[in-house]
Amino acid sequence: MLCTVSGRAATGASLPTPDSALVASETLAAGATSLASTVSAQPGMVWRLTVRGGDAWAAFAPAPDASAADRWLLPPGVWDFHATRAAEKVAVMAAD
Repeated sequence: MLCTVSGRAATGASLPTPDSALVASETLAAGATSLASTVSAQPGMVWRLTVRGGDAWAAFAPAPDASAADRWLLPPGVWDFHATRAAEKVAVMAAD
């Protein structure tokens, strides 16, 4: 899931919650090889990843590779990451 975060608290501080309108959504099955999204993000957007089953590797870049050294190990759960590069994509791969 890809979304923006623009909510504000009464004090004017940013709220770390996604806006209700999705920008895009894509399902990627983490397998034995790295699989990249077709959806891309811009800085200021938030990736929300839901990992089900076993652990997964995730990488973020314009051409991400979840088998490379620059990656995150994600146990099952829901994970949020702020996009930091233009045309950023996410790639996933099973960690088992």
